[in-house]
Amino acid sequence: VEMLTFDALIGHNDRHPYNWGVIVPIKKGAPRFSPVYDTARAFFWNVPESRVKQMLSDQQQLAKYISNCQPPIGWDTEQNVAFFRLIGLIWCHFARYRRNVDKFLSEVPLTNTLKMIDREFSHLMSAERCELIKRCLHQRQQYLAQTVAEFRAKEELT
Repeated sequence: VEMLTFDALIGHNDRHPYNWGVIVPIKKGAPRFSPVYDTARAFFWNVPESRVKQMLSDQQQLAKYISNCQPPIGWDTEQNVAFFRLIGLIWCHFARYRRNVDKFLSEVPLTNTLKMIDREFSHLMSAERCELIKRCLHQRQQYLAQTVAEFRAKEELT
């Protein structure tokens, strides 16, 4: 659920069975998931620099880009479920996973990530691309928070 929420935030829709890894200790210890890898198909990976500049100046283009990213899995009762709705449905129907989603709702992880982009990636790409990625992250985090808030409000009514 954390990986799926992370993928929603970065817009990664290529999490197939070969994009998971499990680390099994040679001696003692429990198996665990490996750190994230193969997430290159996120954050405007196929968007040329000229379009990056357009998207920076047109909020509707960014919103469309964000909404076009669909999850690699679905929900039995809904066709073409949007990424953030899927996370909201999981949050609503599986209370045991709420903390896995809620950890992404705080401003602290987002703020730390935005600082990390400036610190570690600003020399690897244009200032415009860095800014677009940061805006996209902020917008996606807002969508996630809004979706969870909507499900939380529905639950409180029942």
